[in-house]
Amino acid sequence: MADPLPRHAKRFLPVAGSAKALYKRLERFHGIGEELASERLHEIKCRAGYGGDDNVVLDFTGNVYDPGSLRWIGSLTEGGAKPCTHRK
Repeated sequence: MADPLPRHAKRFLPVAGSAKALYKRLERFHGIGEELASERLHEIKCRAGYGGDDNVVLDFTGNVYDPGSLRWIGSLTEGGAKPCTHRK
């Protein structure tokens, strides 16, 4: 089966801590905090029929792929960062 990921996609290895490393990148480059990214990851997994402990493929830009087919199933950046709701 051909790899449907973009040719230059940089994936995280499926090891412990890869989601945490992605969350740090999302915070730094997109302003998306760990809690929001984690919520989105669990929502994407649920919609795709996976449980919270099931592994998926993550790339450096927040895309999420099915681990078997490498089909895109969602993005942690969709919806952007939540705006600040408090003002000084």
